[in-house]
Amino acid sequence: MTHEQIEHRWAKMSAREKDAEVAEAFGWACIGSHWTRPDGTLTPFPAQFTTTYGGMELVIAEMMKKGWDVDILITARQGCSAVFRHDTIPSRSTARADTAPEAVALAALKAVAETKE
Repeated sequence: MTHEQIEHRWAKMSAREKDAEVAEAFGWACIGSHWTRPDGTLTPFPAQFTTTYGGMELVIAEMMKKGWDVDILITARQGCSAVFRHDTIPSRSTARADTAPEAVALAALKAVAETKE
């Protein structure tokens, strides 16, 4: 999926759907009404990746494990931007949103999708 397709789809999702999308990109699986993390831990729902700074920290930590660096810019007029860069991948994955957690989650989703292509 292209970055534009991801953004178009993202714009139509609720916050919970966005969190689920990020969880799946990181290897979490939905089993019935619970989620299984890659380490096998069960949780009733994925972390709030797109709406909390704690969730944003989890996204950043996961991306750093995969070799990605992130820059986050927060401005009063233009909202928040996140850029993920990787030494072995020539392009950058960027996103802009009203909040830093959402910008980071969207940029991470684009970066993960890019590595799967």
